[in-house]
Amino acid sequence: MSVAGQTLTAPPRRWSFTRIVTRSWTLTAGVILVGLVVGVAVFAPVIAPHDPIHQNLTHLLQSPGPGHRLGTDQFGRDVLSRILVGTRTDLEIALGATFLAVLIGGSLGLLAGYVGGVLDTIVMRVVDVVMAFPFYVLIITLVFVLGSGLASLYAALVGVGWVSYARIVRGETLIARNQDYVVAARQTGLSGRRVLFRHILPNVITQPIVYAMSDVVNVVLTIVTLGFLGLGVQPPTPEWGSMIADGSAFLTTHWTLATFPAIAVMITGFGFSLLGDGIAEVIEGE
Repeated sequence: MSVAGQTLTAPPRRWSFTRIVTRSWTLTAGVILVGLVVGVAVFAPVIAPHDPIHQNLTHLLQSPGPGHRLGTDQFGRDVLSRILVGTRTDLEIALGATFLAVLIGGSLGLLAGYVGGVLDTIVMRVVDVVMAFPFYVLIITLVFVLGSGLASLYAALVGVGWVSYARIVRGETLIARNQDYVVAARQTGLSGRRVLFRHILPNVITQPIVYAMSDVVNVVLTIVTLGFLGLGVQPPTPEWGSMIADGSAFLTTHWTLATFPAIAVMITGFGFSLLGDGIAEVIEGE
C-alpha cells in the first residue's frame, strides 16, 4: 500500500520464546521432550555408565541397584546403558528414514502436481499400488525379502513411507499452481524451475513437515516392532524392540527388562506427537 508516495510494508514477524510458550503449550512441551530425547541420543556414548554390549556372566539378571541403576539382562549387560545407546539407534533410523521419505515423496509429488500429464499418472498409480497393501504387512514383507540389517530396514521404511508425502505435496501443488501469484510469475517469463522452487515449494512444504513430526512416531513404532520380531537391527547392537523381546521372557521375575525400554518408546512417541500437534496449532493460528 502507498501513502503520499511512500510504500508501506508489514513489519517482519518477530518470534520470541515467550510468544511461542503463550501461543502453544503443546509445542513447548513437545520441544522439551524431543530435545531431551535427541540430547540423550547425541551424548549416549558419553553418559552411558557401562559398555552396552559388554557381557558380565557373574552379574546376570541383577535387580536395579547402585552398580546398575536399571539392573542387568540375561547376559549381564547394563540395561540403562543399552536403553541410552538404543535411543541413538532407533532415533537415527527413524529420523533418517523420515527425511528420505519426505525428500523422495515430496519431490515426486511436487513434480507430479506441477507437470501433470503422464508423470502425474505414473506417480499416482504407484502410490495407489503401495497404499493398497496394509502398512505393516508390506514393511515386514520387504524386510523379509531384502534380509535383516540396516540397509534393508531403510529401504523398506522409505519405500513405503514416501507415498504419503507424495500425495500431500501433490494435492497442495495442484492448488498452488493455479494461484494468482504463480500465474503472475509465469507471465513475467520466469522459468518453470524457478517458479516451482521459489514460489510453489515454500507454500506447499508446511503440511508435509507437520505430518513428518507425527510420522516419526509411526516409524519408531515400526522399528521397535521389527526389532521385537527379530527383523530389525541385529544383536548385539542395542535397540528398544529387541530389548523388549528379550525381556518379555522374564516378565514374571524381572519385569523391568521389558518395561523400561517400552517407557523410552512411549516418551519418544509422546514427545514427537506433541511437537507435531504444537506446530499445527501455531500454523493454524496464523
